[in-house]
Parts: sequence; structure tokens; C-alpha cells
Amino acid sequence: MLSPRWRKVVRDLWGYKARTLLVVLSVAVGVFAVGVIGTSRIVMSGDLHRIWMAFHPPSACLL
Repeated sequence: MLSPRWRKVVRDLWGYKARTLLVVLSVAVGVFAVGVIGTSRIVMSGDLHRIWMAFHPPSACLL
């Protein structure tokens, strides 16, 4: 048997299905976005360092 608090939670989730679905989708999109940003930061930092070193920056001449 559920306590009154959990009965209310279940009843509210079941009563407002559209809102519940939107909240679940919003959280999923947010978690996905954080993962994409973190992954792209790791990939780009490695690529940027490799590209920068390919130009041999200490041997550049400024006119």
C-alpha cells in the first residue's frame, strides 16, 4: 500500500500525462545536450592542439 504522498504523486503524474511527457522529454534533451557539449569539447581540444602544432607556431615570421 502506498502512503498518501506517493498516491498523490502517482495520481498527478497519471492525471497530467502531457505535462509529464514534456518534462521527461525536456530532461532527456538537456542530458543529451550536456553530453554532446562535453564530447565535442574533448574532440575539439585534441584536434585544435594537433592542427596548431602542424603549423609549427614557433617558426612563424611576423612582418
